[in-house]
Amino acid sequence: MISPRFSLLLLSLFLLLPSWAKASDLNIVYHDFAPFSYEDSRGRTQGILVELSQAICLQWPGQCNISIRPYRRAIHMFSNGEAKGIFLGWNRERAQSMWFSLPLVQTEYGFYTLNDFPITELSQLSGKVIGVYGPSNTYTSLMRQQEKLKQPPLPPTALALSD
Repeated sequence: MISPRFSLLLLSLFLLLPSWAKASDLNIVYHDFAPFSYEDSRGRTQGILVELSQAICLQWPGQCNISIRPYRRAIHMFSNGEAKGIFLGWNRERAQSMWFSLPLVQTEYGFYTLNDFPITELSQLSGKVIGVYGPSNTYTSLMRQQEKLKQPPLPPTALALSD
């Protein structure tokens, strides 16, 4: 049989539990990376990752905010604790300071061109300028392609880095 003192202690703990279990605000920040996360013409956050976050927010017991910020500001907000969540692709450097969930989406990079200039071989990009923002996984992937172009001696692709 449970003693009256123990029952009183359990009752006290259960009465205090709601204050302990009160969820903190959940702030999720994204950078503009359509079609995954972006602002539409009306300033509303859109994209598949935003939709996944909105589903999480419906279940979150506290306040839940989703916002789009420039890439470096989003990283800064996450790093200093202003935002509790951010969606980024995994890489070894990030994994040293961030916890990553199981992958939510699987992606690949590709080049899109007009029909009259199909890209069928990597060598067709030799000597071309490719715009990319960074530092980012996109930039890292393009640098790997750059190394492949150096295997046969072809003029390197120039990368125009912007943030």
